[in-house]
Amino acid sequence: MSFSYMVLGAGRQGIAAAYDLARFGDAKQVTLADVNGEEAKQAAAGVNKLLGRQAADAVALDVRDEAAVGRALKGYDVTLSAVPYFFNLGLTRAAIASGAFWLSSATWVANSTIGVAAMVSVIGAICLPASAFEPSMTCLIVSVAFWPRAA
Repeated sequence: MSFSYMVLGAGRQGIAAAYDLARFGDAKQVTLADVNGEEAKQAAAGVNKLLGRQAADAVALDVRDEAAVGRALKGYDVTLSAVPYFFNLGLTRAAIASGAFWLSSATWVANSTIGVAAMVSVIGAICLPASAFEPSMTCLIVSVAFWPRAA
């Protein structure tokens, strides 16, 4: 079974995560999303060049727009945040609201985490924040955490 991934952020961390997911994550599609659509396209082209095949594509997406993010996450098996930590609370809310499988690459303040924990417990979701050993740890967490859902 192949998976579709969305990586939010087309900087160094996003590129590395997209490459690892495309190479080791049984990916049928890896989409790099960034507020700068041209940067996202260049990042996807770089990932494809390293892989020697067409696996990554790109989309312009402003992560400050929670509603747009929620719409964009639909249809992907897994979404990974590789944007600055201060965006992750809103992105987590968007992911929970959209029902997306979500991984955050950073943590946020305790009060925000408690708020997300309350939302997660109400809808029965799973939230895996603070995977600080990017990007390799993310691939490991995704493969371990996501595998039972895919089976």
